[in-house]
Amino acid sequence: MKNKKNSSLKKSGKKPVLNKKVEKNKLTQTLAPKGEEAIPKNSELSTETAEATPMPPIAPMTSEIAETPPTVDFSKAFTLENDTLQKRTAEQIGSDSEYPPVERMFKSENELTELVLNNAKILFGENAVIVDFTGKTDENKIFPNKFLFDVKDLANPKFYIIETLLSKQTLGYLFAIITHFFALFKTYNARVEFIAKVWQMAEKCEGTMNELEERIGGKSKFYDFTSNAIKRKPTILLVMDNDRQELTLFTETYEETWGKSVKPVIIRKFRTDDEIIYTMTPDFTGVWKDAGKKREKDNTVYTEEHHFKQSSETVKIIYETIKTELLKKDNTIEFRVKKFYISVRKGRNLAFFHLKKKIKLVIMLDETVVRKELKYHTIKSLPESVQKFWNGKCCEIIIENSGHLNEVINLLKKLIAQV
Repeated sequence: MKNKKNSSLKKSGKKPVLNKKVEKNKLTQTLAPKGEEAIPKNSELSTETAEATPMPPIAPMTSEIAETPPTVDFSKAFTLENDTLQKRTAEQIGSDSEYPPVERMFKSENELTELVLNNAKILFGENAVIVDFTGKTDENKIFPNKFLFDVKDLANPKFYIIETLLSKQTLGYLFAIITHFFALFKTYNARVEFIAKVWQMAEKCEGTMNELEERIGGKSKFYDFTSNAIKRKPTILLVMDNDRQELTLFTETYEETWGKSVKPVIIRKFRTDDEIIYTMTPDFTGVWKDAGKKREKDNTVYTEEHHFKQSSETVKIIYETIKTELLKKDNTIEFRVKKFYISVRKGRNLAFFHLKKKIKLVIMLDETVVRKELKYHTIKSLPESVQKFWNGKCCEIIIENSGHLNEVINLLKKLIAQV
């Protein structure tokens, strides 16, 4: 019968009219260009009757879509033309496009790295000279291989180690790498060795060395120039595709190293129907404008409500249940609320609660012990560098609901009893 009805509609030339209920939170599909998979997207749809209406234009999409971003400032943006960035104003962005810009994710870290290295003078200014040693050697992979010299002021040159990080990558490996960078500058001899290594790399990058010689007045001045630029501590220019909350935690905890020497820059990627757009915040001069100012101490007193605002009601109930049971066991333990976590203490830190859509509980016990005790919860291994950050052997327990919660509570009680 259904086929007959559609057949009669075709003969009459009339278009069928959609007249049905659409359930709220039903998974819908976003159209994609030919040859690409349609991308599922959750959207809240009205439960009222939906009449068929002409659909608005939908921008062509790639296979990677970023989460909905906050308001974006396109006043200082760039478009990519023949692999080269071109400066654009907000008025020029999307002026010839039928669709507004939609944020896209970088396909790989290599895509972001190549964008930065190939367009250094556009992003960082005409005085930026890049030493790109990526892919030229397999020796000492932990040694940095991307550098930037800012030769605007030859009496006070600046030197940066460039590192890139995508939002889908963990910070554990980066933490180890950057911590190693700081170790390279602990002694005078280590700094001399570092400068010599950078010099060797620059000499093998013919275009870079020629530009540096021209700018600084000859190869003979390179060592003094580099020594003056590097000075006592490295400055790491950390290029990311999105802000990272964990980075703030690192910079506040290790203020003398991460806080003073790691400078984040965020490059985001957008697309319309006919162009790819990039934004960078802050601009290169903005990264350093407050470098000489002393960081103001955060005197905010954080409470559990601060964390509950970012979590679900289920997470709140689970946390309060665990807290109540532990205090029954030992009322001398403390729950100290910090900006990014809540720690459980008895003389020392025993565990750290991170409250979001689920609870990530860092427990200060060897992972093998935790796995023997817990049968119903996901246990996540932590890199050695992250364990060092938490100041001891630890692992992460994922708590998504109240099922089998007693096994977590009993494990925490045993840990408390050992102190």
